[in-house]
Amino acid sequence: MSKEQIVLLKQFQSDLEDGKVVAYWLDKARSENLVVKLRQHAFTIQPQLESQATQKQIEAFDFSVGLFLETLVHCLNWGRNNILSDPEVPKFLEDEAYVAAFEVLKIEIPDTLPESGVRQLTLYIDDLIRLLPTYEYKSIT
Repeated sequence: MSKEQIVLLKQFQSDLEDGKVVAYWLDKARSENLVVKLRQHAFTIQPQLESQATQKQIEAFDFSVGLFLETLVHCLNWGRNNILSDPEVPKFLEDEAYVAAFEVLKIEIPDTLPESGVRQLTLYIDDLIRLLPTYEYKSIT
């Protein structure tokens, strides 16, 4: 192996470790009501979303945001985003609700986390936002 390859491999390993630290934070925060916080912020930013949504839609939205966060944890743990291109998670509100929630998530990331891991999460969130139109919308009445 050349010196360049060794440096790149070490950087990859370091980035993967940083991603796992951020994944741990995200998974823990997800289990500690991060989903509710994201929804509340999203509805504050876009109040028409809350006024138009039924209680069942709000509960389904929370469920799907939780699944999206779990997907982001997976991306961070494995150091790749290919799972985001396989739209398995259903949407229950308009894309704007998810975009608002994920934009708030970027702001909620603690600055005490490793910079490389935060950068990875931010990129994965941006990828998810870009891919949202490919995810299936499911109507709940």
